[in-house]
Amino acid sequence: MRTSRLKTVATGLGLVGLVVGVCLPLLHFGGYPGTHDLLRYPVLVKLFGQALAEGFVYPRWLPDLAGGYGYPTFVFYQPVFFYLAAAWDLLPGVGPALATLLAAGSFVGIGGLGAFCLARQLRMPGLFGAGVFLLTPYLYVNFYVRGDFSELAAMLLTPWPVCAALLLRKRLESGGRLWTASLGLAAALALLTAAHPAVALVYWPVFGLLSLSLVLEASRAVRRQLAVWGAIGMLLGLALSSFYWAPVHGLSSEVRLDKATQGNYRAEQHHVQPWQLVSRQWRFGYSIPSSDQDGISFQLGAFHLVLALAGLWSARKRLVFRFGGVLYGALILLMLPLASWVWRSGEWLRLVQFPWRLLAVCALLQLLLALGLGEALRERWRKWAPLLLVVGLGWHANQLQVLDHPALADMPTVEALVEEDCAGLPDGVKTLAWVGEFLPRDARPELLNVRGTSPLLEISAPGRGQPAADSNPYCIQWTYSSPDSCSAVLNQYAFPGWRVEVDGREQVWGMTAEGRLQVTLPPAEAGQLRAYYAGPPGVAWKLVFVGLALALLVCAACWHARQKARPGSGQPQSAG
Repeated sequence: MRTSRLKTVATGLGLVGLVVGVCLPLLHFGGYPGTHDLLRYPVLVKLFGQALAEGFVYPRWLPDLAGGYGYPTFVFYQPVFFYLAAAWDLLPGVGPALATLLAAGSFVGIGGLGAFCLARQLRMPGLFGAGVFLLTPYLYVNFYVRGDFSELAAMLLTPWPVCAALLLRKRLESGGRLWTASLGLAAALALLTAAHPAVALVYWPVFGLLSLSLVLEASRAVRRQLAVWGAIGMLLGLALSSFYWAPVHGLSSEVRLDKATQGNYRAEQHHVQPWQLVSRQWRFGYSIPSSDQDGISFQLGAFHLVLALAGLWSARKRLVFRFGGVLYGALILLMLPLASWVWRSGEWLRLVQFPWRLLAVCALLQLLLALGLGEALRERWRKWAPLLLVVGLGWHANQLQVLDHPALADMPTVEALVEEDCAGLPDGVKTLAWVGEFLPRDARPELLNVRGTSPLLEISAPGRGQPAADSNPYCIQWTYSSPDSCSAVLNQYAFPGWRVEVDGREQVWGMTAEGRLQVTLPPAEAGQLRAYYAGPPGVAWKLVFVGLALALLVCAACWHARQKARPGSGQPQSAG
């Protein structure tokens, strides 16, 4: 018993050590790393937290961006990372910049634990799986070079749906609770989808095919049930994440989203040369369109590639590994120049923007294939598999070159810069998006000066009004008086989802020539006007979608319980 406890403690410390090792360069910087996104994430964390504090459970509109006329950032931008970062920001002494790094470190821990659990499910040492995953070179690119923490979060969530699918099969074969595994699968898929859409676009078909291989590989006694319970989990995951992806899909025609796939953002211009996939060179520049002289590393990791191929060969008799090998090869081919025509012709693929983003999903497939080594190792040798990790650490020591990347500034200075940025937003035209792709399509920003200190509401004669004491940019509240109907203009861009009320009654609004929101106010001696962004239309059907999926899960659980309760039902036989 004592030996078992010591082993558990040692394993836990080893996992913590791997997670700390990934985050260790932050201590070297002594400040905020000078990534490509610089202060974009801390500023968004600050604004997201402010909207949460105003009572918006899912903030989607940031009123101070785009010259003070508002921007539907989180209608289209992924929210998962920002919820966790905003939670960290609530702690005393933690500002938005530090909260951003703490959230990134938290996702490293979540990803390491997911890889650990996946390895244990496939009868390999958990530390081996966590080490292989957390040493993936692209993880360091996202963390320390690009600073794309949302993509990093989605990448680190990729092991969890596979873990849930394997757990579901295990419980079917052993007679355990199925609904919890199916619910876990749904939650993992929903979180990943709302963490980063580009990763999700690639991950869903990959996961679907891996799930199919698990079904085909299962014994006949559980094959049909595994397919049903897996489909329920995926459907529920799709339903839960519809609060994010449905508005993105439904409102994309209302904005200038095409700008995000044009010019330097055309996917077919950002292919990867084969030698870049195994090169150990680290750079801190950018992806250069139509060039093989990129200033950034796009490594699969030579050590990872060797482990993946060795694992694939060792486990070649198992269908899930054969499927994983085909998918791994397909993603690699899609990143190469010969696949440029696919990116030109595939409309949904263009939204990924950069083919090398497939590396985020390749990380999971490399891990899965490397775990195939367990098929060839006897129990005694399997315990020593972490030694391979030591070899990998030596081979990947070049990743410590991230230490050469300078810090932007020390943390107090960075926090002050974030506060300064947020305070000055209405006086600038910042959108915190690269090409203003979320500006309303019919808006004409060139006709507007920045709002600055101008009021959020302008009422024409004969109306007179003044802001209420608790009015703020997130919820505009004014009292007005007018003997006749009068026109009011809100200094916010008109966009589906705005709600304007007078004395509790919703008003129909329109749009001015430059794109601001305009409404006709009824006569009133002391009318109470309230305007806020209520969120994209269609919430009701999303709730129905989630409700139906949950009902399906409950019905399946009840049916399964009745089947087990039948006399002589027995337990399914374990798969070979």
